[in-house]
Amino acid sequence: MAFGVALCATGGQLAWHVRAPEILGTPTPFMGVAYGQGMFVAVVYDGRIAISRDGANWQVNKPDIVVPWIWVAFAAGRFVAGGGPPDTLVSSIDGTNWVQQPFPDIAIPTGLSSTGDRFWLCVFSGPDQARSLFTSTTGTNWVRMRGAEEFFSTADGRYYSVAYGGGVYVSVGWDTSLIGLNAFLFAPTIIISRDRTNWVTEWTGVDPADVPTHRDGTALRRVTYGDNLFVAVAASAAGKNIWWSSDGTNWTYQITSFPDLRSVAYGDGVYVAVGGYDEGLPGVILTSTDGKQWTAAQISSTNYLSDVTYGQNTFVAVGSFGQIFQSDPVVTLKTAGQPGQLLVRCPVGRTCTIEATESLGETNVWQTVGAAQITNNPSLWTDYTGTNGTNRFYRAKLEP
Repeated sequence: MAFGVALCATGGQLAWHVRAPEILGTPTPFMGVAYGQGMFVAVVYDGRIAISRDGANWQVNKPDIVVPWIWVAFAAGRFVAGGGPPDTLVSSIDGTNWVQQPFPDIAIPTGLSSTGDRFWLCVFSGPDQARSLFTSTTGTNWVRMRGAEEFFSTADGRYYSVAYGGGVYVSVGWDTSLIGLNAFLFAPTIIISRDRTNWVTEWTGVDPADVPTHRDGTALRRVTYGDNLFVAVAASAAGKNIWWSSDGTNWTYQITSFPDLRSVAYGDGVYVAVGGYDEGLPGVILTSTDGKQWTAAQISSTNYLSDVTYGQNTFVAVGSFGQIFQSDPVVTLKTAGQPGQLLVRCPVGRTCTIEATESLGETNVWQTVGAAQITNNPSLWTDYTGTNGTNRFYRAKLEP
């Protein structure tokens, strides 16, 4: 059998469902969402925090410390949420009981993210224009990454997010002119490190000798890593919303017509980006199986979406007006290197029916060729029904 192309089962065309539409009771926005310890945690700008075990059913709590929450992240067995004013950090093991933590001696926090075993605070130091990164494995004791703060230009700027993969840490953000904060003066900034201490600027649109109006209005907001690829998303007047790199050094951007993008996440072979404009226009959810080609989901969004996370084989996106969207379970297929062998990703303990066709066209005749019992992710499945000389295309369907 001449092995053909393995089709993504659902990853590129995930179905999305509205969850708990009246849970907040006000138009107050969800600002951030994270997954860990078997639960989703979403933070609200009015000081409340919502939790869910399955992404579908949510409970809203008000912690003892109430500030406008902006970020939440999970690492090293705990959640950390941040917000203000006043600048505040709290941590929790269970998403319900929160303990206030000492806030590091910084001026303005601009982002909170995590890379598996540690948290990252992106900060802006004010008049000297220095940006820097703080890291912590507990959310309590923060260490300044002094190498990062040296990388600033004659412009103002921010770091927003950190991701780790392939032995490289990547932080993304933006620069802007000192003469104002006009959107068209933004320019993207990317710095990387292999040891968390020594950081190198890999991309900046700011040239001190250049006139400010030559900057294209791209502000990188979030970066993630998965399947050997960094993917970053941006608000961009030039349409440079989606960026990717295999090494953190060499970056490619895609000019799109999508609205401003605010967050991106990866899980089990699928990337999801969310965003939208502020002016009462619908939000957007984009999906991709390679980080480069993206499909807009069909959703009924009332305004922008601010954050997205992945857990339990499903994505959860949150945003303004109390919006929560949850995807169907992710099911993807990839070739395993040998003819007729597929790597199947779907929820552990479930069964996926594998279908095949000999050719692709406007109409396709799919035939069931087997079933994969998922015991781990991914699971290897072999097609023994193929014949020599036949190209085969596959898809998978998650059984109830």
